[in-house]
Amino acid sequence: MVQFSGVNGPPWVVASGVAGVERITIELLPAGTRSSDANEILPHMVRLYFAEPGDAKPDERVFSIRLQGKEVMPDLDIVKNAGGRMRGIVREFRGIKAGRTLELMLTARSGLPILSGMELRLETP
Repeated sequence: MVQFSGVNGPPWVVASGVAGVERITIELLPAGTRSSDANEILPHMVRLYFAEPGDAKPDERVFSIRLQGKEVMPDLDIVKNAGGRMRGIVREFRGIKAGRTLELMLTARSGLPILSGMELRLETP
């Protein structure tokens, strides 16, 4: 069973994941969007879900997180932050400006980066 810490979320999100991912680009505009709307830059909330599925110990899987080219979290160590393996953690970032696409980059310092889930929401005033 996966335990959860940080922002509350469904435990099934961290029950799986992708290891070794370095870059994810998400198209934010649906097909048929008017070109006048396509260049509008709006703030988004980005919630990232992580869990260590293997036997990694603290400092064996450490990576930084960049959103839209800006480092938002250096040196995330899932095991250290979650208190052990198979424990989900969530990191939430607000005010991430995005127009046509949102780009996530994970850069390893040790081991391979891992991501279990990602949630995006348009922030409204």
